[in-house]
This record gives sequence, C-alpha cells and structure tokens, in this order.
Amino acid sequence: MREKARLNRQELIDVCRSWLGRNYYDVAREWAYKHIDPRILVEEYIDDGTGPDPIRYKLYTFHGSVGVIYVGAGIPGESRCSFYDRSWTRLPATVAGKTQIEGALDRPRHLDEMIRYAEVLADGVDFIRIDLYDTATKCTLESLRSPPEPAHPLTLRMSSTITSVGCGTAAPALCAEPS
Repeated sequence: MREKARLNRQELIDVCRSWLGRNYYDVAREWAYKHIDPRILVEEYIDDGTGPDPIRYKLYTFHGSVGVIYVGAGIPGESRCSFYDRSWTRLPATVAGKTQIEGALDRPRHLDEMIRYAEVLADGVDFIRIDLYDTATKCTLESLRSPPEPAHPLTLRMSSTITSVGCGTAAPALCAEPS
C-alpha cells in the first residue's frame, strides 16, 4: 500500500480472512495449492513509478535460457500485455482474451540483470517462468512458476518467429502454431 495512513485496518483484516477461507486449488486446479494450509504473507510494497500496480515481467526460460518475456501492466486479472524477446524487440504475440499494450514500452532499466538472474535460477531446468519487477534502483524477484499458468490451457496467438525461440517439449502450450 502506497499510503499507510489511508489503510483501513478492519477492512484489511476482513479481506485477509476471506483469502484464508478460499481454497485456491478449486479456482484453477493448480496442484501446488491442493494440500497447503492457507497463510498470509505480507511483502514490502514495490513502487516502479507506473501506478499502484507495478509492471510485471515474466521471463519464460527454456533449458536455462530466456526465450520470451511477457509484460503485464495494470491490475492483475485485468491487465494489458505484450511480449518481447531478450533483446527487447516486441513480438507479434497475444494471450487470448487479453488486451495488448498500445505502443512500444521502454526497455526496463535492469533488463540485463533480470535476464542474468532468470538464467541463474533456471540453470539445469527444462522450463520455468521467473517473475520480476523493475524499480528505479533494482529488479526484485516476485516468484518462480512451473508450470507457467494454471491448469487451464494457455492460448497464445503468435507468428512462427516466436515458436522457434527456445521451444522444446517442456512448454508445448507456448510453442504451438497459431490456429
């Protein structure tokens, strides 16, 4: 929360209680949520200067190498997106049902570090998605994900130029030719 003084403590407690009462396995059948005891983890607020929700960078790594970077801007679940390669060239890809980010985005200040960190974390792994934030002073790890999305299929529309980027058997949903 950007302004702690505006925090309504009881409202926050009520929201947290609702989260604790929800079975997240039932939402999208993500196996990792099936047998866990719900807990609340409070993290430091990350401000990248773009608004209340920082831009999310999801680096898809194949056999230890970043192949595709997903960029999400706006409120999670309602965000706009774009895809870039590791040289920060925009790729002609979309996620079905998501709105594209209009225009080109500036190259993240710490893109080289983000790629280096993702490849160190992905070393020796067939596929993993590394999620990061980029602020004025540093990049920050948000999470590691394998598989990349919940159990429902991830449908991408892309050109053949993207399908040839690092794709193998580890992430077939990302490597399918457009229909």
